[in-house]
Amino acid sequence: MRPRRRFGRLWVALAAVLCAVSVQAEEISLTLPEARSAAARLLAAGRPQEALALSEGVLQGAPDDVPALVMKSRALRDLGRTDAALETARQVWRVADSDEDRFYAALVTAQAQASGGRRGIAQFWLRRAAQIAPDDGLKALAIRDFRHVRSTTPWRLALAFYAEHSDNLNDAPETNTVPYGRYLTVTRTNAVPLSGLRYGVRGKFTYTIPISAQARTHLGVFAGLGRVQLSDESRQFAWADPEDYRTETLGGDLRLETRSAAGDRIASAGLLAYRQWQGGQALADVVRLDLGLQQRLATGLIGSAGASFETVRRKDNALGDSDTVQLSLGLERRLPHGTLGLSLTTSDTDSAIGSIARQTDGIGLRYAFARPLPGGLLPALTLDWRSIDYDAPPPIYATGARQSDREWQLGLDVTLTEAEYFGFAPTLGVSFTDRQSNYSLYESRSTDLRLGLKSVF
Repeated sequence: MRPRRRFGRLWVALAAVLCAVSVQAEEISLTLPEARSAAARLLAAGRPQEALALSEGVLQGAPDDVPALVMKSRALRDLGRTDAALETARQVWRVADSDEDRFYAALVTAQAQASGGRRGIAQFWLRRAAQIAPDDGLKALAIRDFRHVRSTTPWRLALAFYAEHSDNLNDAPETNTVPYGRYLTVTRTNAVPLSGLRYGVRGKFTYTIPISAQARTHLGVFAGLGRVQLSDESRQFAWADPEDYRTETLGGDLRLETRSAAGDRIASAGLLAYRQWQGGQALADVVRLDLGLQQRLATGLIGSAGASFETVRRKDNALGDSDTVQLSLGLERRLPHGTLGLSLTTSDTDSAIGSIARQTDGIGLRYAFARPLPGGLLPALTLDWRSIDYDAPPPIYATGARQSDREWQLGLDVTLTEAEYFGFAPTLGVSFTDRQSNYSLYESRSTDLRLGLKSVF
């Protein structure tokens, strides 16, 4: 039986406490539950010195009493003695023998780490607390503290791992037979869909610098790499080389964000620059300026508008350089069971190559469920449609009509919330893409299956 259960009544000298609550010090009789409750009340009243004296009095008779150790750690933290608070929190973790005790041990460890300026480590301990929380109420407490610590942490590291199975990795046309004129056709042996696995990782490090109560600047660096593993069927083609589809990205961005005093409007401006590699060779340098505005139009209704200016400088062929201007509008409506979003985009790309220069218009719908369905399934549905009109025909049809494509995509992503671990849950996704064109060479269909991880708080 644990020490705190063996003590029926405990006599504690509380001179420091009684100086604040009575006119003279005296010896009083408290049970362990009463002593713990008194320490908790003193902490809540902003009197950590008295709470520390009371918790240390309890620990004289029960050195491994978890509630008293928790109170002691919190009192030390409130007094600014973060190293001692952290050491006490470690003692709590060592003696904890139940999920509830381990939960509070993780919680006070996180609080001590955050007060000592180690907010990244504190977030890890809060994820740990949420993972071992014995009930939903305590888990919600850990999540609330996690979000608070994250909001006060100037830096953030985001990692995303993905794996996708596709039946058309190379975006090949449905047919590899190309008509030339009225009677002649040519078969392109290397224009067939390749199936296989696309996988990789993306990471971004962001540092936030507050400017004022309503403005802040975000500095970021990001990188990504992607790889392809061909299926056994696709490896039979001698020309198919997975190295041709390997990708790397490295870049950085700077973003300024301001919020109105009422909190109903957010304006942002960002500058992004990165380099892309394809097949181990430098492919392009990209620079983009983004301007955005979000406005709360009514309760549960948010409108957005954006403009971007992007320049692409190709490293493989300077004739492929391009400049794009894009405008966008969006609406987001919060409904009782989820969020419905609508987006409209239009863009114009200018290039010396007519088959790159194009006008693109798009519309997108998204519905994300607010709460998991039975089985812990949290789905999100997307439907996108695009119209792409090029300034010229494809290069092999120099005298033909301008190329005109129509593309739509249907996607479903499901987060498996009941499989969550440390606040991360697996996601499964499937999408179907169909592109129609006035040139059969550019008509294609593909189905992609995705697997990833997502932070759920």
